[in-house]
Amino acid sequence: MEGERQTLLEVNQRHARLVALMFGSIKKEPKVNIGDKVPKEKKKAERISGTLTERYPNLEVETTVMPLDANLSCPCCKGKMHATGMTERSEILRVKPKVYYIEIILREKLACNKCYSSIVTAPLPPKIIPGSIYGNDVLIDLAVSKFYELIPIGRLARISKMAGFSFPANSMIECTHFLASFLEIIYDMCREEILREKDLRADESPHKMLEGDEKMRWYLWLFMSKETAYYEAHSTRSGDVCSKLLIESQCETLMSDVFSGYAKSVKAINKVRVESGRPLLENPNCNSHSQRKFKACKANFAEEHEFYCGQYKEIFILENQARKEVGGKEILKIRSQMYPYFEAIKEKCNTNKDSCSTKSDLGIAVNYFLNNYEAFTLFLTNPNIDIDNNAAERGFKSPAIGRKTWYGTHSIRGALTTVIMYTLFESCKLNGTNPRDYMQSIVDSLLKYKGKDWRKEKDFDPKDPSKEWREAYEARKKFAFTPKTYKEMMVSKAPPHPQLENCSSSTG
Repeated sequence: MEGERQTLLEVNQRHARLVALMFGSIKKEPKVNIGDKVPKEKKKAERISGTLTERYPNLEVETTVMPLDANLSCPCCKGKMHATGMTERSEILRVKPKVYYIEIILREKLACNKCYSSIVTAPLPPKIIPGSIYGNDVLIDLAVSKFYELIPIGRLARISKMAGFSFPANSMIECTHFLASFLEIIYDMCREEILREKDLRADESPHKMLEGDEKMRWYLWLFMSKETAYYEAHSTRSGDVCSKLLIESQCETLMSDVFSGYAKSVKAINKVRVESGRPLLENPNCNSHSQRKFKACKANFAEEHEFYCGQYKEIFILENQARKEVGGKEILKIRSQMYPYFEAIKEKCNTNKDSCSTKSDLGIAVNYFLNNYEAFTLFLTNPNIDIDNNAAERGFKSPAIGRKTWYGTHSIRGALTTVIMYTLFESCKLNGTNPRDYMQSIVDSLLKYKGKDWRKEKDFDPKDPSKEWREAYEARKKFAFTPKTYKEMMVSKAPPHPQLENCSSSTG
């Protein structure tokens, strides 16, 4: 009888719980294993109140009046109706497709009434390509469309045809080359900003050189600070690329993945710094890479996967809390709570190291962590170092999409155009700057330079101070500003250079 009562009680409890679940009085908690991704709570979309003009004050507004028939009769008494002067206001969001148009410029001519021998004609507005039929805004639009919005040139050519203008793809490519050459001085200035930074991130990604060089497999290199991204294209993945750039830099920490090229570069740089008495360069490594290797063990080593990923989960939870802090002491105080988790991972790795094959997923992850333990934990003692290198990896999102849509570049000149454009646009992203606004401002400013025509000198090298054209380069540099400087200008509402005070916003 006692057993029957117990069974009946359990049935009643299960029935009551089922009823409660059906009617919502008890929320069923999903089972979550350690190491699994915890589903984030969906945030309710914040509905912006107000009219369209209140919500989007920067949009252009056009007003259309909808008239009524003057002979309209009253629907009640059939009498004649008269105008009240009142209107009912409605707002609709509209869009204008890309429109190409022809600007006719009539330049005034003046003649001398005294000698009748001279006629003076008003000059043309300054253009990036003198004598070209393409306006500056066309070049800017092409560059933004391809390298920021990632639309292939072939598709842009088809779009132009739909708009009533057949814009040849080859001409589009040439336009981007001219614009990149015009803005190369900004690319050099971004490089100078990188060399002045103390904390940098670095990464590299394959880049196809379809023709124009013996090697087809090239690499894009990225060096990034919090406000500047700088790309280079090389036919090698050797650490010499990194050494050549950073040998004279002020960089003190270089965040990267565990790639031997960076270790070789840091070693070569520190050898020079020891001789000159400068601070040594440290090379922290990305913890996300280590975490991914432990995640790869799930299929064959479920128990170990659960432990390692669980420890890393707690570490990243603490890091998310630390990122909300402003002061360095507060960040290090939160990060100090991560030491037990790293020590637990290290102890477990030493235990698993001798019990698994070095070629297994677990063996690879364990040795990867132990061999680079100091580099993985270096961020615990420096608040300026990130826990991972995800920011630099995100910097290759646009090149990766571009690689899938237009496959690569067809010349070394094309590779240079690519790195210049990615440098400018990714720097705009880091600074939260509208790339079209920045490009218009910088083009307008550079066109104010009236000095020596630097473009006609084929052997001009801006990095060689012995050249006579260095003076022209430095004079033109006074009209240039990087996305970082442009952001500071917008925040302070003041131009970064005196020459920009009368800078117009058009780039016709």
